[in-house]
Amino acid sequence: TVRVLYLSALYGDHTYIENKFLSICQAAEVFHRQFRGGEYMDSAKYDKEVLPLLISRIPTDLAAELSEVMRQRFEYLNEFSLGKRLKKLVSENKDIIVELVPEIREVIRAIVEARNRFTHFSAKQGHSDIGGEKILYYVYVLRMIVDLSVLKEVGVPPEVLRKAAIASELYRRIVRLKQR
Repeated sequence: TVRVLYLSALYGDHTYIENKFLSICQAAEVFHRQFRGGEYMDSAKYDKEVLPLLISRIPTDLAAELSEVMRQRFEYLNEFSLGKRLKKLVSENKDIIVELVPEIREVIRAIVEARNRFTHFSAKQGHSDIGGEKILYYVYVLRMIVDLSVLKEVGVPPEVLRKAAIASELYRRIVRLKQR
C-alpha cells in the first residue's frame, strides 16, 4: 500500500540510499495510481478493443518467451509512466515546488532516468555514476512531491501548504543539497 511504501521509504532500515530512493519512487507511483488514476483511455475499452489488437499483431514465429513478455507489456501500455505521474503530482502544487526546485522538470527527468538505471540495470550501461548525494537530493524532492500531494488529498488548504513548505527545514535541505 502507499502508506507502507511511504513510511518504509522515510523510516525503514535501508542499508543503501538507492533502496530508499526506489521505495519513495514506488510510493509516489502507487499514490498517483490509487488516488489520481492514470490511464490514457478507459481501461475496459482498452482491454476490449486495443489490447486484443496489439496481441494479435505479435509475430507468431517469435520465441514463446518473447511473445509472453510482449503480451505482458501490452497490458500496461495504457498506464501512465512514472515520469508522467510525477509531472501530474507536481502540477497540483507547482507554485510551491517551483519556488523550492525551479528546475523541477529536469529533476523529474533525472529521477526517472536514475530509477530506470537502478531498476533495469544492464551491462551496457555499466555501473551507475549517480552519487549518493544526488540520490539523497532526489529522495528529498520525491518526498516533498508526495508530502504535498498527500496533504492536499486530505484537504489541507493551498495557502497552509505553501506556508508550511516554505518554512520546512526538510525542504530547505533540498535547496542546500542542490547548491552543492
